[in-house]
Amino acid sequence: MFRNLYFGYYFESRAQVSHIAGNRISDGAKGSAGYAINLQNTGTELIRHNVIQKGPLRDNINCAICIGEEIKCHRRRAGCQTRRTPAMVLLQNRFLNNSNSLETVFVWNQGPHPVILRGNPTTGTGTMYFAGPKPEEKDVSPPAGNH
Repeated sequence: MFRNLYFGYYFESRAQVSHIAGNRISDGAKGSAGYAINLQNTGTELIRHNVIQKGPLRDNINCAICIGEEIKCHRRRAGCQTRRTPAMVLLQNRFLNNSNSLETVFVWNQGPHPVILRGNPTTGTGTMYFAGPKPEEKDVSPPAGNH
């Protein structure tokens, strides 16, 4: 059991092969971790039989499992070259979103390779899967000259 992390990620990997299975990853009421699982450069991933809970004090509301954050070529998919063609599979995980955020995504895939999702029930608000880069933030600076 991994619980009440105050900074960083519960799991982070840049390995060519990662297998994360049979864990309970929980912010609880006091934890403020970023992502539960951060797979920055994507490889062959098998994530199965885990229970992942995002809590109300979480540091990052964007996602529980973030994939491919370091792959910059996803913005121009035609001609995108990566070192390998990974297989990313998420089987029978359970996601509990207690963060009270509609923005939280269970799996955010920023890389060029598809993710297979099977039997991953969710509880709470949010989205199961999002592919692609995060939409650009709106500029909220005041107009020039009127301060």
